[in-house]
Parts: sequence; structure tokens; C-alpha cells
Amino acid sequence: MTLERFVADLLGHHQHRDVHHEENDQLAPLLDGCREFFIEARNDYFLIVAVEESEFDVEKEVDLKYLSNLAGFYNARYLYELVKFESIRFPVGTFAKFFKPVTFGHKDYAVFAIQLPRPILPKDYQMNGHDLPHFLQYSKNRKLELTLNQAFNIAEKLCTLHEACLPEKRKKEAREIIEENYQLISELTSERLQTKVNDYLEIILEKNGQFFKNTDKTFERFSALFKTFKELQEIYPESNLPLVLCHGNLTAQNLVFGTKDEVIFIDHWENIHFGSVVEDLSYLIITSLSPHLRRNNYMKIFRRYYYTLIDTRSIKFKLHEIKDFYLRFLKYAVFYSLPTLTAILESQKYSDEEKFRAVTRWEATVDDAFDVETGDYLSDNEDLLTAQNSENRSVTEAVLRTRH
Repeated sequence: MTLERFVADLLGHHQHRDVHHEENDQLAPLLDGCREFFIEARNDYFLIVAVEESEFDVEKEVDLKYLSNLAGFYNARYLYELVKFESIRFPVGTFAKFFKPVTFGHKDYAVFAIQLPRPILPKDYQMNGHDLPHFLQYSKNRKLELTLNQAFNIAEKLCTLHEACLPEKRKKEAREIIEENYQLISELTSERLQTKVNDYLEIILEKNGQFFKNTDKTFERFSALFKTFKELQEIYPESNLPLVLCHGNLTAQNLVFGTKDEVIFIDHWENIHFGSVVEDLSYLIITSLSPHLRRNNYMKIFRRYYYTLIDTRSIKFKLHEIKDFYLRFLKYAVFYSLPTLTAILESQKYSDEEKFRAVTRWEATVDDAFDVETGDYLSDNEDLLTAQNSENRSVTEAVLRTRH
């Protein structure tokens, strides 16, 4: 028996011949201890999130990666429960069950299940010339690059989540737990960048240099930006924008769209935290739109977000603050996206064309971030009006407070 079928039993589906499962193998290269898979059983569809969890002594040092996986798991669980119990109309499915401990193969796991709507694509839907069964549509119907209409749709959907966060009214204890858990993940992210940056560059620039316009120029500009900070969080833009719940790694590959460019599912919420109101949308625009679409339309997307939000909330920030954050966020995105870009280039499931386009998006981001940093960023015709073109904390305590 596999863990997938064991969990299907827990959900009440005991006829294993009726159970299909598929790993959710979208790229989440940092918290690889948080495992996700989809289950279909008699026309019920679930996303299962599982993490290995054993008892540990809070007085002893515990591996940061292990703690980060737990922190990501419980932060994601918080988001799914929040959406369900506060009746937020947001496309993340419906929180169904939480199981703990789940003992399987001499290991203990914590597991939660998200019930998904029945896939809306037709039964004869094809991908690459082959029929795509319903139970595979959530795991396989993913892209690395968005259309402009899809970006507009995400902007509107994010407003739905952010409306529930504004004004900033989250319970203090819940917010502290989310932030303390995320701090673990942030530390792991920064540590990984410092220790593996040369490995990333070897894979990206040397082994895949054929996808670049100019590897020498990109390396020179990347190095100049890298020398300006020691910890990744140092270059997260400071602003007066309100804080909301952020996905933390919102890229096209974490989105499933229906037949009319409407997002029907967003997953991988392990990096959830309180960040700038336009962090997620900025990161999505930077990583998931072609350079031409991004440079000529980013303020159109922000305006769609801004005026959708202003219809339901009294907000005090202005469009120029959004643009300022976005331009300074380019630098952060260059480095934060390195593990994902590396994973794309090393993956066998993406074509050379997809890898070329991924590199093109990142290379253009390096160029723009460098120009912003040096004051040479030229007008992009994105007009604001028309848009035409803690040392004393216990790192284990935060995780422990969520494990119930």
C-alpha cells in the first residue's frame, strides 16, 4: 500500500480500484518536505498535503529544513481554513480534513485534505495530442507563462483575498504565528541562496547559456546586484503599502485555469506570510509574463487590481506607491526566483522553447533591476493615469504553537 491509498482510506474511499492519484510535481524546490498529491475517488477530487512530523525536544537544536517544512505545512493549513471558515470566495478548494498522526511506513505524518471542484474541462480535453483524464487536469494543466487576460483575472481574484485582510485586522496571535513560522522559511531561503548561488549560476549561465542573449552581460549585472546585500530580506522594498496575506511564490505554475482564462485553483501556499499588498501580483507579473507584455502592461494590471479593490474597501495608498514598490521589487525577484528557474532548466518535462522563454523572462528582469538600481531605468510608457502601454525568539516554539 502507498501513502496515497492509505490517505484515501482515511477519507472513506476503501475500494482501491476506484482510486487514482497523481503527484503534484509543480516546482517547489525549497520546501520539498511538504508533499502534495491529487486523489480522485468516485468523482471526488482532493489535494492532499502531507509532511513528516515526529516529536522533538524543544530544548535541542532541530534541523532548520525540517522545521521549515513543518512551518510551511501549518501556514498553508491556516490559509485553507481561513478561506473556508470566513467564506472567502477564493479559488483554493474547500478545506476538508486534518489527520494527525498518520502512521505509515514507520513514520508519522500530519496530513490535510482539500476538496476540489470537479474539473471543468471537457472529458475529451487534450494536451499535446492526448486525452487528459479528469483526475490529471489539476496536476498537468499548468503553464509557465500567462496571457494578459489571465493576469487580469488573477489581479481580480487576489482582491477577494485581500478584502478579507483590509483593514489590517488579523488576530494578533494568529499573525504572530504566521510570521514566526515564515521567518524560518525566510531564513532557509536566504541560507540556500548564499550557499548555492554558484551552483545556480553554473546551471543557468554555463550549462544553459544557449538560451541567453548575452551571458557575460547578465553575469556582470547579476554580480553587481548580488554585492549590494548580505541577507535576501534586506532588499525586500520598504513601503507604506498595507500588509495582507501573501502566497509568497505566486507563479504561473501554481495556477490552474479553466476554459475562459479564469483561474479555478491556486496551490502551494507553504510560503504564506504578511507582505505588501502588491507583492504577489508583482512577482506573478515579473516571473510569468513575457518581457514585452510585462513592460508594456504592468500598470494596466495594477490598475485593474487597484480599482477592483477600491470598489469594496476604503484604501489610502496610491498607484504611484504601487509602481515604486514594483520597480524596487524587481531586484528581489531576480534572486528569489533562482531556485525555480534552476529547477525548470534541469527538468525533463519542459521543452527547449519553454526553457528559452523562462530564461528570457529572467534575463529581462536582471536588466530592468540593474537599470533601476543604477538610475538608468528609462520610461516604460506605463502612465499612472492611463496605463497605456529576532535573536531572542525560539524558532521551534512558533511551529509547536500551530501543531494542534
